[in-house]
Amino acid sequence: MTSFDEMTQQWAQEEVKKAVDVIVAAGVFQGARIEARVAWAMNNAVVIGQIRENIDKASFRWVVTGNNVPMDHVQGDVAATPREALRHFCLKWQMGADRVIEASKNDPDTGDHYRAKAGELIKQAEDLYELVEADNLWQ
Repeated sequence: MTSFDEMTQQWAQEEVKKAVDVIVAAGVFQGARIEARVAWAMNNAVVIGQIRENIDKASFRWVVTGNNVPMDHVQGDVAATPREALRHFCLKWQMGADRVIEASKNDPDTGDHYRAKAGELIKQAEDLYELVEADNLWQ
């Protein structure tokens, strides 16, 4: 985890806890005790966490959350490190937004709205990808 002050660490832990609440409410876990930890954070902006059921130590989910960052999660085996996990989220969002843009081209009623939302997601993915590429943030 990057070195950051106590206030940022508290913020990061709170963000991961909120993400756990959303993931549990969605039924991703089957009601067992949940363990969560901050794997990487950047000063009140973005957090990468790991969440697992207490009964299944081998399997976990990566979660990304933060200020102006969509909360998302994926199986832990898609990435070995927090940096790779963030790269995965960026690419996932790009591809999803591209599909939305393509699908909305023939929708005169709501197409503009969906294309605008997809454009916002692409911008967020591009901004986060700049973090992925900044070697000094991942030492």
